[in-house]
Amino acid sequence: MTATAKDGVPEVGPVTLQPTSPGVTIPEYPTSCRQNGTGGLVCADSTITGLALALSADETPGPLPLRVTDAGGRIVTLADADGVAVQIVRPGPAVVALSNANVAAAADRRGHPHRSSPPP
Repeated sequence: MTATAKDGVPEVGPVTLQPTSPGVTIPEYPTSCRQNGTGGLVCADSTITGLALALSADETPGPLPLRVTDAGGRIVTLADADGVAVQIVRPGPAVVALSNANVAAAADRRGHPHRSSPPP
């Protein structure tokens, strides 16, 4: 993620990330960041790689409840690698990919193996 400076600000400098909801925590962060004592972080760089955010299931879709400020205390935008502001989104359909899967034969309630029909 990258914190983007406001227009007219040449450099962001160290950034502070502060959750604004009790349902947001920062369980993992890179060595370029340190805890600030209030549940947030201060990071030396505006690009942060290796940051993990934990969100409770109660968080609603929309802006990420995380206040990000630059060295001057100005609010900055936190964006992903594509430059898009980080948002909470409602989960969509999942895609499951299996590789080298082992499938065991299932049995019915009487212990008889299920027989499957050959594919059409």
